[in-house]
Amino acid sequence: DHHREYYAMEEEEEEEETTTRLAKDHDRLPGWRGETHSVEETLKRTRKERREKKCLEQLKTRRMMAHLNTLECAAATNVTIASARRANTFFDVEDEEEEEEEGGGMSSKRTMWCPGEAVSLYDPANAMKGNYKHMAMVETIPWRGPAMGNVLLAWQTSEKIEGTRQRLVIAEAEGKELRFKALTANKQREMFADVGSYEVPTDAGENGAVWGPSLFANPRKNHEIWLFYSQSKTGGCGSRVPGMDYAPGGDILAKTFNVVSGTWMHTEKIVLSQEYDDGIPKVTANKPIVLRTSGRWVLPYWNERAMLESAAVNPECGKLNGKEGAGVLLSDDHGETWYPSETIRGKNTWLIENAVVELEEDNHLLMVFRTKAGYVFRSNSLDGGQTWTEASAMRDVPNPNSKIDLIRLRPGGLLALAFNDHAKHPAKGCSRCRTFLKVALSSDEGKTWTRIRELEMDVDGSLRSHYPTLLQRGCE
Repeated sequence: DHHREYYAMEEEEEEEETTTRLAKDHDRLPGWRGETHSVEETLKRTRKERREKKCLEQLKTRRMMAHLNTLECAAATNVTIASARRANTFFDVEDEEEEEEEGGGMSSKRTMWCPGEAVSLYDPANAMKGNYKHMAMVETIPWRGPAMGNVLLAWQTSEKIEGTRQRLVIAEAEGKELRFKALTANKQREMFADVGSYEVPTDAGENGAVWGPSLFANPRKNHEIWLFYSQSKTGGCGSRVPGMDYAPGGDILAKTFNVVSGTWMHTEKIVLSQEYDDGIPKVTANKPIVLRTSGRWVLPYWNERAMLESAAVNPECGKLNGKEGAGVLLSDDHGETWYPSETIRGKNTWLIENAVVELEEDNHLLMVFRTKAGYVFRSNSLDGGQTWTEASAMRDVPNPNSKIDLIRLRPGGLLALAFNDHAKHPAKGCSRCRTFLKVALSSDEGKTWTRIRELEMDVDGSLRSHYPTLLQRGCE
């Protein structure tokens, strides 16, 4: 054991030297939209990840995980807020070593628990090219065969910035360790040779950028995954943002992927046309849910015009008269046909990137929204999503105008919310930062929330830890 520890320490020192040497070659690392991140913060995160890995190894050595590994799934997920808080208490390895040196050993007052290692598709060689990646979405593969437990990952990407020649990428991760592999070959761009991609068909190159991929495992067909997304439409009205050819949104479309054959359906289905509601572009971000008794599919979406050119600059944009708002798309025949709910309008704020859950009473739904108002907003439906209450602020859940996600945990029924826990960032020079990424639980149908886990707390003026997607995979 001592020999192993010695060589492990040598390897760590060599890795540290390599990382530092690379850092000297690039004093700043490129990130979102070409901004740069500090090497110091990157090294800090690297050291933190190593401590967490060491912590896990120590836990296994002490056999502290043996009991947890034998728990049945139902027992493991029958969680209370108190037990979730205890399970997510992270004990820094350095703190633990100090206690052991003092002869006290492990603290008897706290449960030691180390988070699992993060899985990243970050590729330094491609990141140096400054290409854009956004709107990540993950879903489990339901097929009970060799791919059971695997997940699919989707995101939108461009060689420049959003709204330019933009495509969707789909990747698959295998098993518990989530090792990504290609789904389909891509000969056009070497950048995606490792993860595979799906290029959205265009009509002679006339259709615009693609947005907001949302993945959904069909509960009736355990070999089928749905991909929802929107695609900008031509028509002469572009984006008011310099460098962007298209503003977000368009028609909402859907395609299906066959897990067994590994093939996509040949044509896409139009779920909602942009022409609905006076032609304003439509966008999706979070996945649909299936209602318990009726089996209805409920897909959240919103209308967005914030980045469209003004009619004064471009008369073609005057034809898009729709107002911003949000709602859900409903299907009572398992995705064959769709119709929209009533539209919810925000007062002095937009309502976008919404997520929906079914509450304890059948057909009672809760939907939450990203806003510009400094708080997450909520709305309720009592009729399975057809009509909605006026959106109101959740005063205990701040929002720095960033995406959130909401799911119901099974079988216990608690609601889990992922969000950036601040409205305006307190750090100087960080007014548009999105950090303090946390998970909170609610045991009273979303009326109150208890923070149980801090995921990303580093503060850097150019860093954003945002756009979370929540997923339950078995007991995880």
